[in-house]
Amino acid sequence: MNYTAILKRSLQITWRHRALWVFGILLALFSGGGSGGGSNYGQLLNYRLERGQYPPGNAPLGLGANWPLIAGLILLLLGIVLTLIILSIMVRLLSEGALIGMVDEVERTALTTVRSGWRTAWARFLRLFGINLTIGIPMTIVLLLLLGIVLAPLLLIPLGSSIHANGLSVMGVILTVFLGLLWLLFVLVLSAAVGLLRELAYRRCVLSGEGVFHSIQDGYLLARRNLRDVGLMWLLLFGIDLGIGVLSIPLVLLGLALVAGPALVGWAIFRSIVAAVAAGVLPFLLFIAVAVFLGGLYAIFRSAAWTLTYRELAAREQVQ
Repeated sequence: MNYTAILKRSLQITWRHRALWVFGILLALFSGGGSGGGSNYGQLLNYRLERGQYPPGNAPLGLGANWPLIAGLILLLLGIVLTLIILSIMVRLLSEGALIGMVDEVERTALTTVRSGWRTAWARFLRLFGINLTIGIPMTIVLLLLLGIVLAPLLLIPLGSSIHANGLSVMGVILTVFLGLLWLLFVLVLSAAVGLLRELAYRRCVLSGEGVFHSIQDGYLLARRNLRDVGLMWLLLFGIDLGIGVLSIPLVLLGLALVAGPALVGWAIFRSIVAAVAAGVLPFLLFIAVAVFLGGLYAIFRSAAWTLTYRELAAREQVQ
């Protein structure tokens, strides 16, 4: 397999076919959007409203002991978070399916459109969602069970402060730290393997029209039969990921400086937080827009690289 040719072709497709940019930007906006979403909203409820803690009528926000209202706000926030998570998953899967189909269309016809991308994405959405669940749920269960084993040595920590108790406490902490490091290493390895399987299963589903379980099985068999080629492509993309990450550090610092500069000027002139925010909001939005755009282009590049890799491996096996 000519890895250099695949990467160059991925760059060409990314830059020349701008219909892909729509889904790349969506993918950059919503990738990982479902993780940790509740923590931000949880800050809004960071009030201590236990009964009797505040004098009557002096509870924060004037809520007092109006528990139905508090419960309603909590349910409303949970509904918003759940909606955002579902929306994030839908947009991410639709964008991934569209990019896969559009890159394949470029290779077959030299052209592609946003409409054809949406059509392919909607046709395969439920199957892609099924693949995501079928792979993700067992992985989550395994990691949680192993995490329970990691935390089990903490049970050695007894109550009291005797010499024997202190010795057990130290032993429990040391075992937990050691097992925790092994667990983190296992998480990294398993995430890489599952991510690789998901990439191939998605492409099997979108390009061959296979169902959920057949796509996963065929993706696994394809990876096992071509472990060297798939592994080297994964390493190349992983290396590019690291390079992009290192390169982004000074760019992010530069962007923050460009945002902070006008804000500080606004504060120095008007001595007002409102003025500082107003002066910094436009550079901040510009910084975010540029970051999302570049992230979208990179998402297209990675998707194209895996699609071209899959196409070459599938074509090679058909010839054999």
